[in-house]
Amino acid sequence: MGANASRTSPVSGHRSLNCHHATDVEFVNCTDFTVTTTWLDYSGMPRAYYTLGPGASVRQPTFGAHPWVFESDDTEQTCVVDNQPVFYPPVAPLGAPATQACIRIASPLPWSPAHHLQFHAAFRAEVAALLLCHRRLQLLPQTAPASHMHLPPQGCWLWQQQQWLLGKCPELVKQLAGASGLLLPAPSLVSSYASVSTLQQQHPGLGDLPKDLLLEVVAAAAPLTLHLVKPLRPHGISLGDLPPQAAELFRVPCSASSSSSSSCDGTSH
Repeated sequence: MGANASRTSPVSGHRSLNCHHATDVEFVNCTDFTVTTTWLDYSGMPRAYYTLGPGASVRQPTFGAHPWVFESDDTEQTCVVDNQPVFYPPVAPLGAPATQACIRIASPLPWSPAHHLQFHAAFRAEVAALLLCHRRLQLLPQTAPASHMHLPPQGCWLWQQQQWLLGKCPELVKQLAGASGLLLPAPSLVSSYASVSTLQQQHPGLGDLPKDLLLEVVAAAAPLTLHLVKPLRPHGISLGDLPPQAAELFRVPCSASSSSSSSCDGTSH
């Protein structure tokens, strides 16, 4: 099947580069959907090649500096090869079998402190506000057990901290309260200050929540974020061959001697 334009605009800033390193790759559709293999030409324009049903494969002659993307007939799904939405084929030694590239549906990335920077900036800001307020409240002197604590009077420092937190991340605080039984009194969440007073003796405050439990709640409340990584720089292409904005499209191995790129998990934006 010859190449055909499948869209009217470039994809992701990637485009084919002049390259003399020919290679073969075997694309395998490892999804339950129909997938189209698409080459990005020298202008970054997508050119559709093969349509593969579930489990089907095709041998594709190409070059190491030619990027490929994959489109599912389910438009809500993102297709990847080794977690890369843009795939540059590795150059195999002469006479070696074609490299097999399994096309899969991108998987969700579980939230953890290690993956925090890969989540949306708005969510990161909410988490930062929540953890900062939690830390501030933990530093307060505990003059009574949580079951006998009284609500902070409106206008005091603790009350102001709770209002600040609710203003910074209201949705995260609501999910936190629902998941942990946490009571964060505020006019925006309760009908009256007096009604909260009758409940506060049965609920701890934010500062009483263990940090590990707080992080578990943050993970449960995290928005869906796909596990996507940037491709490695193509074989035979040096940083000097690329303008600065193009160099940022690729991830760099952690060390030149690294035998695996799995630990160099660049974020795909």
